[in-house]
Amino acid sequence: MFDRGSQPLGASGRTLYPQILEKRIDCGSLLIISALRTYEGMEPMASNTGDETGFTDAERAAMKQRAAELREQGRSGKGAAKREREAQACLDAIAALTGADKQIAERLHAIVTEEAPHLDPKTWYGFPSYARDGKVVVFYQPASKFDTRYGTVGFNEDALLDDGSFWPTAFAVLEVNDEIEHRLRELVRKAAG
Repeated sequence: MFDRGSQPLGASGRTLYPQILEKRIDCGSLLIISALRTYEGMEPMASNTGDETGFTDAERAAMKQRAAELREQGRSGKGAAKREREAQACLDAIAALTGADKQIAERLHAIVTEEAPHLDPKTWYGFPSYARDGKVVVFYQPASKFDTRYGTVGFNEDALLDDGSFWPTAFAVLEVNDEIEHRLRELVRKAAG
């Protein structure tokens, strides 16, 4: 438990007790709850948009995109028609990218198609992704999505990359050269099982 003597003091010299501020964002059929830790007497940290949700505009847009994906999955039925719509959504997401993001996403798509044809292309939070039994195994998070300096090839929990007690699940990618393509092929093969 907390040692009250070590808790932070406010400007008035009073001990500040932790509180949780809960913020809700309605994304259609998906409700996202953000818990922000604050201290009594202190204002919560503002996001970069001046509101108090704790999420950036890009994060809220990604959550809304995911909610739309989930609604579409519920509507689209099952079987080949659903896989075809999801594959087209993945291709559309790649086509919408520019520069290095597009080049990396196209190479990853080709690698997954060749090395793990049993993974189904789809989108996940608007990212090109590839799933086994409906669960995303590998995805590409473009640098442009959250205005970062590099894109990320990531692997989710269902990827079979386990290597002892510690292993990487995401890789920063600035470009795909022969060496990186070789490594991505190895990772995709292993992750896909």
